Amino acid sequence: MEKKEWWVLLGAALVAAGICLVGFAPKTFINDSGVTIGGTVGTVLLVAGAMLLLRARHGKVLVDERVKKITNKAYAYAWNASFLLVAVLIWVDIFWPEAFTVQGVLSILLFFMAFTGIAFKWWFDRKGDA
Repeated sequence: MEKKEWWVLLGAALVAAGICLVGFAPKTFINDSGVTIGGTVGTVLLVAGAMLLLRARHGKVLVDERVKKITNKAYAYAWNASFLLVAVLIWVDIFWPEAFTVQGVLSILLFFMAFTGIAFKWWFDRKGDA
């Protein structure tokens, strides 16, 4: 069984577990975020795995050596940029301690890492060679 097929199975299992928890769990547990997270992760895995399976069945090559090389270099650049952002946030915390909350800093890091990874991947993809 391929990795894509495991994603679909795992996603379906998590969605089913989320439905079972909503139906059979005590009322105090339903408001817990674990049910929501399980259902969301399950849905994402289910949809991503299904999309990969459908694209693979049409004979499209999803990943070749060039794409792997570009992706690795892009994510390495994004990781280094995130380290620089952490250094900047440390300096902000030293000089302005009330500027950010922990949730704000983690949100900034999460979105910065995602967007810089996508941006560097797009940039190297347009450049042609990594």
